[in-house]
Amino acid sequence: MPAADAVEDGPALAGNDGEGRNAVRTLLASADAPTAARLPQDAHGHPRKAPEAAAA
Repeated sequence: MPAADAVEDGPALAGNDGEGRNAVRTLLASADAPTAARLPQDAHGHPRKAPEAAAA
């Protein structure tokens, strides 16, 4: 049986056209793919603040 994380990672990665960083942002921020791709800009280059930018 796969780990729970592996079950969630597959759709996140597929939904972001294989972009690993965007898939991670999708999972951490509970965001859709376009929002995940935009988060680095919204967080002004601070990757750790990207999930917070999604909530704003």
